Amino acid sequence: MKTSVLSQNLYRELRAQLLNGRIVPGEALPHEVTLADQYGVARGTLRKVLAQLESENLIRRVRGKGTFAGGERQAAVITFMLPSPAWSGVDPDSMSALVEQLQGLLSATQRLGMRMETMAMSQTNDPADIDFRQLNHLNSESRVVLSGIWFRNVFEFLARLGCRVCLDHEQSPELEAYRDWTTDWILLANDVETAARRGLATLRAQGCRRIAFYSYRDAESTFHAQNHYLRIARELGIEPLLLEHSRFSTEEIRE
Repeated sequence: MKTSVLSQNLYRELRAQLLNGRIVPGEALPHEVTLADQYGVARGTLRKVLAQLESENLIRRVRGKGTFAGGERQAAVITFMLPSPAWSGVDPDSMSALVEQLQGLLSATQRLGMRMETMAMSQTNDPADIDFRQLNHLNSESRVVLSGIWFRNVFEFLARLGCRVCLDHEQSPELEAYRDWTTDWILLANDVETAARRGLATLRAQGCRRIAFYSYRDAESTFHAQNHYLRIARELGIEPLLLEHSRFSTEEIRE
């Protein structure tokens, strides 16, 4: 049997035992020679499989002591910040993007043997009203995911802590003012200008002449896209049409 097939079979077998509890956290795996003989593979093949399992945080190898099932070491955590507890209930567009982000993060953390926590930063959904008490457990080893310039008032705090941060943003010009804090971060820019240009050009080519831009009046995430829409619409000879909708406050929803 080819080495690649043997390696894949061994990887799947050991991974299954680690995930279904047949090998419990902290339990020592047999010596490499024993494992290699047991599964009929070369030690080099076994070591590659063990390295893969270690990268997924399923095992840990301790020099001079052996290989142990993961679990004694606390799994790394990714902190996903939300503006407020009511965020998903008042902004359907943001809810759709939020669900996609959560699905991606959950899939990645499960695959890598990590955990994810979510954290609502403001009871009032006001970026100037941040509850910094929730950030007390973060440190230089923390991994944090943010979405948008809304979180600008925590940028300095996270940077000074040395957190590893991923910021997803809408190409906001305002971000330039925070360059000192975001230099070492992973910045994921949504190309809203290209999206606006392609969308308008496609609709115009299909015969549309009145193309509206619908947004929430106070939504920072759509403000810059709206500006691109206005400029590009005029370039293409399309009369701009803005449809704005104010978000309801939590109190208004309850009433």
